[in-house]
Amino acid sequence: MDRAELEQLEEERAREVVGIVDSAILRIMNKRMTRDEALELVAEVRRRVTEIFPGSEGTFDLIYLGRFQRTIAEYVGEE
Repeated sequence: MDRAELEQLEEERAREVVGIVDSAILRIMNKRMTRDEALELVAEVRRRVTEIFPGSEGTFDLIYLGRFQRTIAEYVGEE
């Protein structure tokens, strides 16, 4: 693969991650779920993202964990 193909593949993978995260955020916002269910969903999303980008757990936490925490606090609440 040449550089342009690698960059395109990387962009496609990044778009896939954004889609997975956005879909999970919408599920939390629109579906009645318990806090535990929401946290399980976040763990599943994190697992899927690290399959796409191995070794990216820290990056996932830095970029997305706060967004998930805020969404859960607002739409699910504390138990």
